[in-house]
Amino acid sequence: MEAQRYPADYDGIMAGAPAIDWGFHTFISDDLDAFRDRGGKLVIYHGGADRPESSVNYYRGLASRMGPKAVDAFLQLYVVPGMGHCGSGPVPNDFGQWLRPDAEPKHSMLKALEQWVEEGAPPRSVIATQYNTDGDRKSGVLRTRVLYPYRKKQNENCQ
Repeated sequence: MEAQRYPADYDGIMAGAPAIDWGFHTFISDDLDAFRDRGGKLVIYHGGADRPESSVNYYRGLASRMGPKAVDAFLQLYVVPGMGHCGSGPVPNDFGQWLRPDAEPKHSMLKALEQWVEEGAPPRSVIATQYNTDGDRKSGVLRTRVLYPYRKKQNENCQ
């Protein structure tokens, strides 16, 4: 909604489960042209166990109107398999959606977005991690999974 109503406020926006948070009918507007035209980048992520259909349909609607390549030039959608609302669930669900000073783009969607905005290099993937204790990096890694943008190679294998 921020990118639609105030396209000059941010160069990059990361939105978790936006269609649920703001209401599908409010967010369904596909007026992102001004945001796109000024070089804005948008990453949307949605948990696969959190009814992601509205975000997928939003992406598909944009791709239908603008063309898939035009959309992929400024927007990426990530549907995280098995993840609940914005990070819950017994799956690798920590992919840098929270601010961490020592994060790097390979493991942080937020840092990957920053790199896309500042260097023009869109994320190709990001590694999601499940820790032994949810959210506690010091507890050790239980498993990881590579996340790809919607429509790109989908890798269902966990390490």
